[in-house]
Amino acid sequence: MTDKNELDNNNIENLNSDNSLITACEYNNESDVKALVNRSNESINQEDKNGNTPLIIAIKNDNDKIIKYLIKNGAEIRKHNNAGETPFTILCNNRKESIIKFIYENCIYDNEFIIMLLTYYQNRLPLSEMDLNTMLLLEKNKFKEIVNTKNKNGNTPLTLTIDNHCESIINYLIKFVINL
Repeated sequence: MTDKNELDNNNIENLNSDNSLITACEYNNESDVKALVNRSNESINQEDKNGNTPLIIAIKNDNDKIIKYLIKNGAEIRKHNNAGETPFTILCNNRKESIIKFIYENCIYDNEFIIMLLTYYQNRLPLSEMDLNTMLLLEKNKFKEIVNTKNKNGNTPLTLTIDNHCESIINYLIKFVINL
């Protein structure tokens, strides 16, 4: 981990625009991350040469504040890096129960789903209860995929958690799949 004081908002303009959010995450600089995410031209899901997104970097740096901020602002939790790791796989391997719980409690529906519902509302399109339930089921199934996604070694978040003997996360992952 790098000292978060090495970067500040005054230095954002000096960073390469292609990777400034990644750099801010590498330096654990929460204020720069917030400023860059709030810019319309910054991609929250940009990748470095290893396919790591800002979220993956924040998870590897164990920075819960940045992790939660990125997730709340639309960071993709299903995106793989070049090693086949997803943010969720790394969280399970690192025994980050608080963030796994945060994802479960805050990220059941992604932005695309919410935008689709708002489009129905805005255009005054009819939406039957059956159609809504079907849409909800499809959306929830996306998150079941997170728990079952395998990395390049063939491990899923659940198998990694079992290997790490972390019973509380094992129970949470089982709840995650069953309750969706």
